[in-house]
Amino acid sequence: MAKLKNKGVAVSLFRPEGEAGAFPVDAGEVVTVQGDVSEETDDAYIIGSDDNVLAWPKSQWELVTEAASAQPAREN
Repeated sequence: MAKLKNKGVAVSLFRPEGEAGAFPVDAGEVVTVQGDVSEETDDAYIIGSDDNVLAWPKSQWELVTEAASAQPAREN
């Protein structure tokens, strides 16, 4: 499982804010993402495997290591 910190503005993952299944993430919040980092490009972390792969833009997200995690992560 990968942990990512939202280093940008608050966002709603998976669905627009207010819709069923939306997952709001505030600025500075850390989330746990299903899967491991399978690849890293210049501008994104590629996380997951098989049919469940997502690109998480580095402009919005910072990869968190256990030593750097200062707050509990939210599961999504």
